[in-house]
Amino acid sequence: MSLVVSSGLAEPVWAATSCIRGKMKPDERKLAVLLLNRGKVQPDTIDGESTRTLVRESGLNYKRACYLLSKWTGKGWYEYGTSLELGWVTEDGAREFAKLTEA
Repeated sequence: MSLVVSSGLAEPVWAATSCIRGKMKPDERKLAVLLLNRGKVQPDTIDGESTRTLVRESGLNYKRACYLLSKWTGKGWYEYGTSLELGWVTEDGAREFAKLTEA
């Protein structure tokens, strides 16, 4: 894995790059679109289904889903309180995920 050095700290390349259409794997894309369309977008909202429910419905492997959520947390696209699978998409994440649905 390549590393990018910014402000003296090395971080993985995926943490420094934004979402570009076509760069996500199909399962990652599927989860992103599900979260954008049916998930919670901010912690204050009660609208939207929990990430846990969406992962179960998607048929995505549980460990893979947790990896993706953790990766997106590092990018600032997803946040959570005590449980990774009960979090929400941030405004930045919503903007990035919306790029996936643009024609």
